[in-house]
Amino acid sequence: MTNLRTSIAFAVLIASAGCDTDPICTPLVYDRNERRCVCPPGSEWIMDEAICVLPDGGMLHLPDDAGSRSADDACVPQAWYRDGDGDGHGDPLTRVDACEAPDRFVAAGDDCDDECETCAPGRAEECDGTRDENCVGGVDEGCDCATGRSRACPGGTDIGECAAGVQTCIDGAWSDCDGAIGVATEACNGLDEDCDMVIDGPAASAACGSRPRATSVACSGGACVVAACTTGFDDCDDDDANGCEAELAADESNCGACGNQCGWWCDGSDCVGIATPVAGSSITCLITDRSELACAGTNDAGALGVGDTRTFSSRPVFVVSPSATTRLTGVTQVSVGTQHVCAALSDGRVACWGSNLYGQLGPGAGAQQSRPYVVPGLSTAVEVVAGQQHSCARLASGGVRCWGNNEAGRLGDGTTTQRTTVATVLRSDGTPLTGVQRLSVGTAHTCAITSARTAWCWGSNFFGQLGDGTTTTRPSAVQVTGLSNVVQLESGSAFSCALDSFDRVRCWGDNVHGQLGDGSTTRRPAPVQASISDVEEIGTGSSHACARVSGGRVLCWGRNAFYELGDGTRTTQLAPVVAQFTNVEALVVGGARTCILDTAGRLWCVGINDRGQFGDGSVPNSDGTATPVRLIEP
Repeated sequence: MTNLRTSIAFAVLIASAGCDTDPICTPLVYDRNERRCVCPPGSEWIMDEAICVLPDGGMLHLPDDAGSRSADDACVPQAWYRDGDGDGHGDPLTRVDACEAPDRFVAAGDDCDDECETCAPGRAEECDGTRDENCVGGVDEGCDCATGRSRACPGGTDIGECAAGVQTCIDGAWSDCDGAIGVATEACNGLDEDCDMVIDGPAASAACGSRPRATSVACSGGACVVAACTTGFDDCDDDDANGCEAELAADESNCGACGNQCGWWCDGSDCVGIATPVAGSSITCLITDRSELACAGTNDAGALGVGDTRTFSSRPVFVVSPSATTRLTGVTQVSVGTQHVCAALSDGRVACWGSNLYGQLGPGAGAQQSRPYVVPGLSTAVEVVAGQQHSCARLASGGVRCWGNNEAGRLGDGTTTQRTTVATVLRSDGTPLTGVQRLSVGTAHTCAITSARTAWCWGSNFFGQLGDGTTTTRPSAVQVTGLSNVVQLESGSAFSCALDSFDRVRCWGDNVHGQLGDGSTTRRPAPVQASISDVEEIGTGSSHACARVSGGRVLCWGRNAFYELGDGTRTTQLAPVVAQFTNVEALVVGGARTCILDTAGRLWCVGINDRGQFGDGSVPNSDGTATPVRLIEP
C-alpha cells in the first residue's frame, strides 16, 4: 500500500501543480467556482486519506483543498490546439483537453501549417507555388501557375532544331510561349528541322529535288549530292547544282571517266591526242595519235581533203581516204602548201590533194582533188614537203623526188623543164643528192639536211634563199655556205634558217621584214647568225621566224602585221622578242601565224585567222589575233 500511495501522491502532485498553474485536471474535474480540481462524478472521495478512487478502481491523491463536488458543479474539459502562427487555427497534432483554453491555444484544430499565418481553412490561395493557403491538401488550387515561376511551354520539345520555349507566370496566369521553335520541313543542311532525332533523314534527300541527268539525288554530310547518273554521264565537278554535267563520251576533261584529261578531243570515251601539228598559210593540219589527219582553214580547190567543195572550216575536219568512204589513216607526216596538202603514209606512199594547176599533186591527178590522190611512182617515201606549186618527197634510201612546177628549177633535176613524172633531185655535178635526213620548203625553193649535217638547197634564189652566197637560181642542189653541224632546217617564203648542234641559229635570204634576226633588213645570200642563243627548236612563217629556247620560252622576230610574233603588238621586230606562250612543248609556225603545242597536248595560235585556220570554231577575220587561241575538237 505504501508504494501505491507514493505513486498516487506523485501523480496527484503533478495534477495539483497543473491545476494551480494551468487548469489541466484530466482525468479530474475542474471546479470553476473553486478553481480547483475535484473528483469526477462516480468517484469515491476518501476524506481521511484525501484519495479519489476512480470508477475504474484507480486512485488519485488530491491536495488537501480538493474534495468531492457534484457533477453539476464540475466542468467538462474540451480539446484545445496550439496556434503557433496566431491565425486562429491550431495544429491538430498539438491537442490538449482542458476546461479553459491554455495560452496560445484555440478550439479550432484545422490548421494545415501552423508556421504560416496566411495558411488556414477558408483562406484564398496566393498562387505562390509553395504553400497550401486554403488547407485543402494541395498547392495553388484554382491558380494556373505560381507567380514568378517559369516552365517549358506545354507540348514543346528541345529535340533537334526545335526549342520548347519558356512561359512565365504573371499574376497566376501563364504568359505566351516565348522563344519556341516548332517542327519545320526537313532540309539538307546537317540539321534536324523536323525534330525526329534524325539529322538529314529521308525527308532531307527528298528536299534536294532533281538535278540534270541525275537518276538519284541524296543528302549527305549536310549537302545535296548526286548519287547516280544517267548512263554515259557523271558528276565530275562535285557540284550538285549542274547535276551530271560530264558527258563521258565527249568531255575532254572527263573522257570515259572523271578526271581523264584529253589533250585535244574525247571521241566516244577515248582520248584522241595531237601527235604532230603543222601550220601553213591558210590551213592547219594535225596528225592524231591514231595516225589520222584533221585540218582546218581554207578549202579552196578542195585543200581540206574532205571530199567536198565547202569554202572553209573553222574547226578541224578529218581528211578522208582516197575512196572517201573512211578517214585517211596511216599518216606519218604532213606538209601544207599554199593551196595543196601532201601526207606521207605508213606504207611508203604519198597522198596529195587540193590545187593541181602545176601538177603539184602528182602526175595524172587532173585539175584539182578534194580527196587524197596517191602520187604514182612512190613506194618508199618517209617525208614529203609542199611548196606553192611543187612538192618533194624524201625516200627511205636518202634520195629525193620532186614533182609539179619546175620554173626556176624547183624540182632540182638540173633543168627547168616541166615534167609529167616525178624527178630525181641532183647535185650540181649531176649526181643524185643522197643521204638526205630532213627536207624543208619555201615558195619556190627547197632545202635538205644530209647525214653529214650539211645543208643543200635548190630552186629560186632571187633573194639569196639558197644560201650559196649568190642570187643565182639553181636547178640542182647546192651546198649552203658556211654551215655545219646542222640539226634542224626550216624555210619561209624566200628565206631559210638552220639550227646547229651548238644551239645557234643561222638564217639567209630575204630580210625585208627583219626575218633573219640579225638586226637589219638587208637580204643575205649567205647565212648570218640571229641574235639568239640556247635554242632548242626553230620555226619559220612566210616572213617571220621563231625559236623555242631553254626554259620553255618562245622568241620571235620579223614581220608582225597580224600579231604573229606573239608579243601583243603589230610592230615588226628586227631582233627576237618574247612571245606570250607558256608551257611550250613544241613550236609550230607557218604563214602569218605562230602556234605552240603545250605540255597538256593543246594547240594555241596567234596571228591571222582569215580562213578559219586557227581551228577554234570562230568566225574568220583578217585583223589578226594577239591573244593565243586554242584549236578545238572536230
